[in-house]
Amino acid sequence: MKVWWKSKTIWFNAAAGGVGFIAAGWDQYAGTLPHWAAPLLGGLVMAANVGLRFITTDPVCLKQMDPDR
Repeated sequence: MKVWWKSKTIWFNAAAGGVGFIAAGWDQYAGTLPHWAAPLLGGLVMAANVGLRFITTDPVCLKQMDPDR
């Protein structure tokens, strides 16, 4: 089992979510992408998540496990 901060899937999702929140919250970026770009980017994020799930081998835990267990 690995701790959450070593998970590539969690870091990828956090980065994708952060970019989404920033883009949605700043009016200066409104209308900068063509109308077809948002669904395409959403599909790419989904595909990357599926790919990361295929390479994941260990479950994730919230706290460090005792190495003697």
